[in-house]
Amino acid sequence: KALSISPRHSQARLLRYEMYRSAGANDKALAELNAAIKVDPKNAEFYQARAMFFNERSEYDLAIADAERTIKMRPDYGLGYAARAFAHAHHKEFDAARDDLTTAIELDKAVIEKRTPPIPPVLFSPLASEYDFRGATYETEGDFEKALEDYTEALRWNPGAIQSWISAGRLHQQANHAEKAMASFSKALELAPSTEEGLQFRGQVHELMGAKDKALADYTEAIRLYPGSAKCRMARARLLWRARQYDTAISDLSNVLQHEPKYPSARFCRAYAYESAGANDKALADLSQAIGLDPKNPQLFCDRAEFYSRRHDFAQAIVDAGQAIQISPEFAEGYRIRADNYVLQNEFEKASADIARSMQLDPHHANTFISRAVLYSKKKDYARALADYDEATRLDPRYFLPYLNRGRLLNRRGEYEKALNELLRAADLK
Repeated sequence: KALSISPRHSQARLLRYEMYRSAGANDKALAELNAAIKVDPKNAEFYQARAMFFNERSEYDLAIADAERTIKMRPDYGLGYAARAFAHAHHKEFDAARDDLTTAIELDKAVIEKRTPPIPPVLFSPLASEYDFRGATYETEGDFEKALEDYTEALRWNPGAIQSWISAGRLHQQANHAEKAMASFSKALELAPSTEEGLQFRGQVHELMGAKDKALADYTEAIRLYPGSAKCRMARARLLWRARQYDTAISDLSNVLQHEPKYPSARFCRAYAYESAGANDKALADLSQAIGLDPKNPQLFCDRAEFYSRRHDFAQAIVDAGQAIQISPEFAEGYRIRADNYVLQNEFEKASADIARSMQLDPHHANTFISRAVLYSKKKDYARALADYDEATRLDPRYFLPYLNRGRLLNRRGEYEKALNELLRAADLK
């Protein structure tokens, strides 16, 4: 009605965009946002909103372009930097993402300090989101201490931030701080309402606590109430995949892709489900289509490289890992995966060079030490291999793979009792 009276009312279009997005009508939402920008092309907030929309659709290059328009128009607007950080993180450019998030935090704190009286922390949630997201980048790269500091700061600014309670609980759980983990998870459950997002969060907490039946019930209830919920279908599909119910998982993921064809992570997850079900041609097709949707994402090339490696096509795996490195020369995982495949082809010098580069770029990642341990084992340098498995366990105590590999190595050396303990621990974690 407002637009029938005043077709150039950009705020009305922005509100209608938000309603369409909430209803899952993304094409209509984007059309409204484009119309708002056309009416008011100098409004930085509209470009920031569209940047976040593109981020949610996994169209990260478009997101960066709009975020940079926002920053150019309003260099003091923290949310513009936060939108660009989101895209950087999904391209695995974590240093750039953290730089942008730190700028956003500083700008938003300056906004608070200028207000008289100052804004109470609980009334300024952008800062909470920025701390939470920066914490997630630290966690991804294995810096758990800084990650927990940022999650804690996020909760200071917004004690109702369910995701921050979950993330803090996960880190406490990983550090074997059972009471702190349970307290964080219980707080998340207490806060989670019976909405789409609330049920998704509650399911996530139940999964982390080992209550898989309760998690499945929450995801299923969310899907019953909100049949178009891509996030809840994705969460349920992952849970079903881990329970080896591959056909049901594939059905959920296909439903997501029917409504959101440009959803690379859904296509990637369906590829894994297809592979687990033995449909390797379909799995490869999904991985390749995911790359086609996001061709500048080095992680997707690494995912396909690992698929080729599991199929013993080591040469093609090396090509894909090399493509990831070409896209992002600072992407440690590309070097690590290429090294793993060089080892499998007995090209130890090339593997050693790639592992050294990977370790230089990301010295705190358990998988890098596992890769070097495998190389040492191949070269029969068992003492160094065991030392690297020990370091991998120190970095990620709940990761099953170093226990498994260490158990196999000890078994080959005739240390059967130690080997059995390692293998039982691996089985427990897996």
